[in-house]
Amino acid sequence: MTKQIVILGAGITGLTTAWKLVQADADLDVTVIEREPIPGGLAKSIDWKGYHLDLGPHRFHTEIQEIRDFVHSFCEEKMARVKRRSRMYLNGCYIPYPISPLQTLKSLGIRSTATFLLSAVKILFEKHDAIAPSYEEYVQRYYGNALYQTIFKPFAQKVWGVEASQISEETARVRLRGENIWHALKDSLLAREETYVSEFLYPRGGIGEIARKFSQEIISRGGHIAIGKNVDAVQVDHGQIKHIQTSGMGGEREYPCDYLVNTIPLPTFTNLISPSAPDEILDASRRLHFRALVLVYLLFYHDFGIQDTWLYYPEKHVPFSRIYVPDNFANTRENQGKTCLCLEFPCETGDKIWTAQIEDLATPAVRILRESGLIDTEPVDALAVRIEEGYPLYAVGYEQSLKAIVNWLNTTKNCLTVGRQGLFRHNNIDQGMQMGLLAAEEIIKQPNDFSDWYKNVDQFNEYRIVD
Repeated sequence: MTKQIVILGAGITGLTTAWKLVQADADLDVTVIEREPIPGGLAKSIDWKGYHLDLGPHRFHTEIQEIRDFVHSFCEEKMARVKRRSRMYLNGCYIPYPISPLQTLKSLGIRSTATFLLSAVKILFEKHDAIAPSYEEYVQRYYGNALYQTIFKPFAQKVWGVEASQISEETARVRLRGENIWHALKDSLLAREETYVSEFLYPRGGIGEIARKFSQEIISRGGHIAIGKNVDAVQVDHGQIKHIQTSGMGGEREYPCDYLVNTIPLPTFTNLISPSAPDEILDASRRLHFRALVLVYLLFYHDFGIQDTWLYYPEKHVPFSRIYVPDNFANTRENQGKTCLCLEFPCETGDKIWTAQIEDLATPAVRILRESGLIDTEPVDALAVRIEEGYPLYAVGYEQSLKAIVNWLNTTKNCLTVGRQGLFRHNNIDQGMQMGLLAAEEIIKQPNDFSDWYKNVDQFNEYRIVD
């Protein structure tokens, strides 16, 4: 008897799950439901002025052999090998990132460099028994107070929108390189790649090429991708999800469901379940928060000779946090003599950045970039893209809220939640794909419930974010 599999969200995890399921030698009818008109989620690309633009600096790099073989099997001929180059703008200078002591000395001078080094030396003589409770204490403990105050604190507060003392230490632990600043410097000198890669692969048509290929394969093998669909309700009866109610493109529709895979934001999904979740679960979902982003793309009819793939801007007076340079990922002949820059503005939905007109974001940003020496002309065009759920915010104590929701979902026997949004986990593209493969393998077993999945869900906490 055919099993109806519904996947919420056509991001990279949802598409990987669907792809694996339609490959399976099983009687499965697979449907992916996506709100946007283009599959890919945060890993889609948009076409603008001759560019294939990503939603930030996405790239493909993996140490997971299965994922490497998986992508190369259908994308290898379209992959470019890109050398990663990045800098940080600090105290009026662009310095290489990850930080090099010699380059820092050259750019910032003896006093600033000495302050960083003395602060780093101090941590060698400090003893700590307890786990650092927050991002603030973690970075001060392992990278020194000088680097924390100058770089990490202002950057974290800009990106996450809260005081660094309110951010979980996990944010630092999964992202920062090495056990401390000395290990990080050693890894940099030895070119070790744990949370930093010096080279990566990139699809010539934009990172969305992976999602496009997935979509083609899914449809060609009998799967379905319903785009432009809003999920209005997830109907539960006697501990099982029975059907999904949607509206949008094509009108209202109900999708019967034997197994459901959720990859949309976990708080959103929790609030769609009917009958409603208990009050304590709804309260927990409100405590899980995503940081929003406004991406501003600027087009210049001039080649500034920028070599960076992306640049960081930690200082408070600069409203954007990072710039990525699409030209240095997979430049095409038609874009020669041009430069495109993508500026990331972290924000909250509804705040003054989110609601700003594009010129109100672009004009002061261009002034800062001209003063920094990165550019010397005005842009000829601009584009703004708004992302409601950009980064999961690991606030201090968020784990309790996440665990409460996951444990409650485990009582719904045919529901599995997975992915960056669905499990509220930071991850890279390859890790999101691995999540999708594991989810599909679980469904192929056609279990009576997903208790084994939820029992082992903490395995995804071990992912390191590779920059």
